[in-house]
Amino acid sequence: MELERNTASEYHQLGVIAHEHKQFDEAEKWYRKALEIFERLKIEQNVAYEYDNLGIIAHERKQFDEAEKWYRKALEIFERLKTKENVAYEYHNLGKIAQERKQFNEADKYYRKALKICKQLKFEQKVAYEYHNLGKIAQERKQFNEAEKYYRKALEICKQLKFEQNVAYEYHNLGINAQERKQFDEAEKYHRKALKIFERLKLEQYVVGEYDNLGKIAQERKQFDEAEK
Repeated sequence: MELERNTASEYHQLGVIAHEHKQFDEAEKWYRKALEIFERLKIEQNVAYEYDNLGIIAHERKQFDEAEKWYRKALEIFERLKTKENVAYEYHNLGKIAQERKQFNEADKYYRKALKICKQLKFEQKVAYEYHNLGKIAQERKQFNEAEKYYRKALEICKQLKFEQNVAYEYHNLGINAQERKQFDEAEKYHRKALKIFERLKLEQYVVGEYDNLGKIAQERKQFDEAEK
């Protein structure tokens, strides 16, 4: 049994390496080999991990039905094993799929389930992430007050944890939310806060994005010289 278990672990590692190189066919092959052994040995936790890995591959390929199937299989085992962190993670994955399918009610439901568990476990970083996701869903539905509420909750936690990059992301989201409401003073304030952090962290891609947003705000205000700058 020990030899077989070690063999399955090696197949798993080969899958991880292939996955990291975006060699999805190869990764799937190795994960399935590992899964076959773990299923035969009835090592449920490892079975669930392989289901999750196969779900991630399908998800990255945009094969949402396939991904959902694997995530649900993993979720069923993690719920039975009462490994709450893993249960929250699978709810999060199901939320992402629903969000990508524009099934916002479904996505909201799964993110709330993940949030509830992360709060129980006091995983503050993950709590912030689920608030962020709920904000995105609310914004997609044009529920701007709701979106702002969740972005602010995420922002508050990220500040407490001193995650500067995430703080900047939430300022950016609050800026976009204000832009959509045509609250340009508010939007500019948030984008400038995000810009300042991104510049300090030398995240050039995000710096460019904030300059672009500030340009769009100036254009909306008919401040064309400012927009051009």
